[in-house]
Amino acid sequence: MTQVKKGAVRQVVTRKMQRYSLLKAGAALIFICGFVAVLFNSDPLPGVRKAALRHRRKAQSLQQDAVERDFRNPVETFDNNVEQKDPNAGRKFTLELSSLKDGASGKIVIETKPSWAPLGVQRFHELMEDKFYDQAKFFRILPDFIVQFGISADSKKTKPSRIKDEVEGFKQTNSRGTVTFAMAGKNSRTCQLFINTRTDGNAFLDEQGFAPIGEVIV
Repeated sequence: MTQVKKGAVRQVVTRKMQRYSLLKAGAALIFICGFVAVLFNSDPLPGVRKAALRHRRKAQSLQQDAVERDFRNPVETFDNNVEQKDPNAGRKFTLELSSLKDGASGKIVIETKPSWAPLGVQRFHELMEDKFYDQAKFFRILPDFIVQFGISADSKKTKPSRIKDEVEGFKQTNSRGTVTFAMAGKNSRTCQLFINTRTDGNAFLDEQGFAPIGEVIV
């Protein structure tokens, strides 16, 4: 009689179980791959997808309409970042005014003129970019003569250094509405400016070297 060892039976059974497990794993993998392929080729949530497309088209339409309807010209104020960097180009600055007579408010627009005083215009542009004049006040008002400003309301901002007088000399008279740097002698301009308000202008300031850098146009 042939005798079968117990260890050999166990070994045969174990191999069968291993092959069966591999077949089950392969079948499961094939099923998962097929399921994923079906998902990619179908739209399980058609309503959600269509709603998202409608929302995207509506947003794009509103954005385009807003661009087409905005005809405003950009202006520079004390609270805005200055985008134009060319110091040789004239620019316009809008100054918002408050606490005027009887509590009124308003604004003025200053247009700089580099051809009049390039060094002074460059300094004014730098101070505007630094927001030096934010919340500044007209601290000196002389009726029918000038109104003066230029002391920063921010105590952390230091007084800028002096700049030289214009190299090419005087080019524009101090007529009514012109904006000029205040000074206390030769090469002493820093940050303070005044607006000439006298009806006939202040031509006598020309001989003293006060060179306008621009004018109030509004």
